[in-house]
Amino acid sequence: MKLYTHATPSHEGLLRNWLLPGASREFEVVVGRSAQHGSGSFDTPGWGRNTHAKAETMYRAVAENPGQIVVWSDCDVQILRPVKDRLVELLDDADLACQHNGRGVLCSGFYVLRSNARTLRLFDRIRRSDLFDRRDTRTTDQAAMNTWKRVVGYRLLPDDEFWSVGLALGRLWDGTQPFDVPTTVRVHHANWTEGLRRKQELLEIVRRRESRSRRHSAGFPPARE
Repeated sequence: MKLYTHATPSHEGLLRNWLLPGASREFEVVVGRSAQHGSGSFDTPGWGRNTHAKAETMYRAVAENPGQIVVWSDCDVQILRPVKDRLVELLDDADLACQHNGRGVLCSGFYVLRSNARTLRLFDRIRRSDLFDRRDTRTTDQAAMNTWKRVVGYRLLPDDEFWSVGLALGRLWDGTQPFDVPTTVRVHHANWTEGLRRKQELLEIVRRRESRSRRHSAGFPPARE
C-alpha cells in the first residue's frame, strides 16, 4: 500500500525525522515536493501557494492508483503503532476515512481513501478550487476538502487512535498547556500549534509519553535512533 505526502524545504526535517521512520515500516512512501513560498508556517504569506502545491500531490495520489487504497499523511505526523490494517478496517465500504478537527471538520493532514471516480472528482475539485485565489488566508486545501466533501461517502477516524492536541484542548497549544495523550493512540498529528520549533517540541513530548506506555501495548520500537 502507498502513503503519499508532500514536503517543501522547511518541512524536510519533519519528513525525515518524524513521518518516515514509522510510515516506511508499513507503506511504500511517495513524496511530492515543491519550492518554498514564505516561511512555511501556518497562515503566513505564501501559505496558500504551498498548500496549493500540496493539493496537486493529493490529486496525484488518487489519479496514479485507480482501484487501490491509498493513505495520505502530512509531514508533521508520527505513526506510533501499526496502522495499515486498522485503516483498511475503518475505511470499510466508504470512499474516504479522515482524521478530524472536531465538530465534523475533516482534517486534510491524515486520511485513507479508495481511489475511484468519486474520490478523483473530490480531489480534482480541491486542486481547482477558487479558494486558492485567496492565497494567504486560511482558505486552503483543507477548506476546499470540507467544501466538497459531500461528493464522496466519508467517515471520521476515531480521535483516540488518530489524535492531535487540539482534540484534547479545543484550541491551539502554545507550549504551556498540559494535556493527556490517549493510551490507544496510533497516529499523532502535530497540528493545532504554530511554528516548526513548537511542532517538533510537541512531537517529542508525545513520543516520550508513548514510549513510556509501550510496555503495555503493541507499539513500534523507538522511531528515532
